[in-house]
Amino acid sequence: MKKNKAFTMFEISLVFAIVTVIVAVSIRITKAKFDSINRYLYFAAHSILQDSVRTVYMDMQTSGKSQFEKAGGTAYTNLPGEVGSVKSLYKMCKAMAYFVNNNSEKCGDNSTDNIDVNLTNFKSVTPDILVTNGMKLYNLNFGYKKIDDTDIVQYEPIDLPFSVYKSDGTIEKIDGVEQPAKGYVIYIDIDGSRGSSKLWDDIYPFYVVANRGMVVPAWENDFSSTQVSGSHGAKDDELIKAGIYDNVKNEYITYNNELKRGITYQQAICEAGIIKGDYCESYSVIDVCDKSSENSKDCIVKIAEPVKM
Repeated sequence: MKKNKAFTMFEISLVFAIVTVIVAVSIRITKAKFDSINRYLYFAAHSILQDSVRTVYMDMQTSGKSQFEKAGGTAYTNLPGEVGSVKSLYKMCKAMAYFVNNNSEKCGDNSTDNIDVNLTNFKSVTPDILVTNGMKLYNLNFGYKKIDDTDIVQYEPIDLPFSVYKSDGTIEKIDGVEQPAKGYVIYIDIDGSRGSSKLWDDIYPFYVVANRGMVVPAWENDFSSTQVSGSHGAKDDELIKAGIYDNVKNEYITYNNELKRGITYQQAICEAGIIKGDYCESYSVIDVCDKSSENSKDCIVKIAEPVKM
C-alpha cells in the first residue's frame, strides 16, 4: 500500500515563522519609507511657507515700488497685524499667492473663511492657495472676511503660545507682564489630494508671527478650542529636526558637552533664545545664547533637511 507524504508540524511551523519574519521586515521597511516621505513633505511645507512669508515681509519694507506692485499687485499700506490695518492682511494673502506660485493676486476669494478650530477633516474645504507641487494652504485669508466687493472686516491677530525675544534678549512687557506673540494659524495639506486630508495625518498647522516674518510649527498637544492655548509638544517630534548654530563662527553650538545638532525643532528654537513660553515646555534659553549676556553667541536655528528615500 502506497503511503501519502505530508509535511510535519515542525516543517509547517518553520514555514509560518519564515513568512512572519518576511512580513514583519516588509512592514518595517514600508513604515520607514512612509515616515521618511512624511518628514520630507513636512520639511518642504515649512520651507515653502517660511520662504514666502519672509519674502512678503521683506517686500513690504522695500523703499519705493515693491516686487508685488511691479507684478501688478496693489500697494502695501501697513504691515500685517497692525491694529486698524483693515485691508493689509488681505493684501498679504494676495502677495503670498504671487510669491508661492508666481501668479499675482490669485488668493482664494471664493475659499472658506477662517478655519474653525474644531475642524479635523479638510476634504470639503476649498484651499486658499493650491501650490504647483500639489500642497494646499488653508486659513491664508487669516485676518479678514470678505463681505462684498467693498467691505472687508479684519480679525484681530490671536495670542500665540509663546513670546518672542527682542534683539536685546528681553521680552516685550505691558505693566510688567510679558506679552505673547501675536499672529495667525495657517494649515497645510502636505501631500495634496493624495492623502486623507485630516488634521495631524497630512494636515498640519503652522504659526505665523505678525510683523516678524517668522513661521513656527504647531504641535498637536491640546490644540484646543482656543486655537493655540496649550498647543505645543509634538505629536511626532521626528517630523522636523534642527540644530543651534553659531552664525559668527559658522559651527554648531556645543553646550555642556552636547552638540546641539539633530535635536527637535522645539528644543532648538527655545534653547537658542528665540522664543519662550508654554510652547517651550521644559526648555529654556541656554547661557551661550542668552542675548542679555555680554558673552552670548549669535545663535540661530538651522533646520536639518531630511533624507528622501
